Amino acid sequence: MAHFPIPPPPSPPSPPRYMDASDPDQRVPSRGALMGRNRNKPRLMIKQLSNDNEIHDHYTTLQLLGRGGEDLARTFDVRLVRHKRIRCAMKVQSLVPDSDEDEIEEDAEGRVMNEIQILNNVLPPHKHIVELRDILLGVEKFFIVTERCASNDLVEFYPTANNTRARNIFKQLVETVQFMHDYGVVHYDLKAQNVLFDTTLMRDIKIIDFNKARYYRDLATKTYNNFNPDRYYWSDRHNFRPGDPYKQTLPDIRQLGNILYSMLAGTEVQLGVDDFYETDDLPEVRTQVFSSEAIHLLSLIGPSKWLIPNPGPRSALRLTNNMRLEPVTPVPGTREILQHPWIA
Repeated sequence: MAHFPIPPPPSPPSPPRYMDASDPDQRVPSRGALMGRNRNKPRLMIKQLSNDNEIHDHYTTLQLLGRGGEDLARTFDVRLVRHKRIRCAMKVQSLVPDSDEDEIEEDAEGRVMNEIQILNNVLPPHKHIVELRDILLGVEKFFIVTERCASNDLVEFYPTANNTRARNIFKQLVETVQFMHDYGVVHYDLKAQNVLFDTTLMRDIKIIDFNKARYYRDLATKTYNNFNPDRYYWSDRHNFRPGDPYKQTLPDIRQLGNILYSMLAGTEVQLGVDDFYETDDLPEVRTQVFSSEAIHLLSLIGPSKWLIPNPGPRSALRLTNNMRLEPVTPVPGTREILQHPWIA
């Protein structure tokens, strides 16, 4: 009987190099960078590409969906190369803009890393928040892949909104913002273009674009998956002294008020977080379509809270120390809004 030598067992693989996305000191991710974990889905790893064109080995670009961030970011409708039935949305963020200013590049990279960490590490999965599905790092570009929503956003919803449909959609929006606040996240960019729908029927929303979002330790009442606030990516750039949750969430509440006004007016009301404006700037509310309860909620959180009396002094507003507008009379938070008769 022939005897064959038993081959030695293979050497154990060397431990993989990875980057914890919550570590602010690890700016440049290595191959297979660990970007946090979710209880209900596998860990997302950064896939490092040898060059930017290698992205086409993973995804096929179908069409451009939108632009943003001083044209440094573009979002595309894409299809997986290996699973052609699966379509996603892919944000392509340039890390090397056409400028010699290094701070622009650092800010672009920082916003990408911040968005990744918030979606994958700070916030748990939520049915009304876009799902992060893949992360790829090229030489000059960052690729963030999320679930594909319908192209419809709130701009298309506003003209069709009636009392019942507006109440359902606005309630979804407020519940989702409250969910984010519970985990310490303020979105800071709740505009019509960042609230999409899952289908063309426009029944369920998806909030997207978290690159301006911020995490506040003192705002959070819940922590996801043992998230360590000290490891937040931008913790070194922000003052984490105890703050006022009311003032921290005020930008989101104001933007919710603008969205509600747009629903009741049937057209988009474009007002910045720090804009002064007068009565003539606002379109008429469709009182014949909406109930008195909807009108009352609008009076509590809508643009009138930031209205400059015309004529008269700017008595309805005051400037805070950081030069942000703040109404003299308090506005309700998300929990109080959800208890309002129009929504409850």
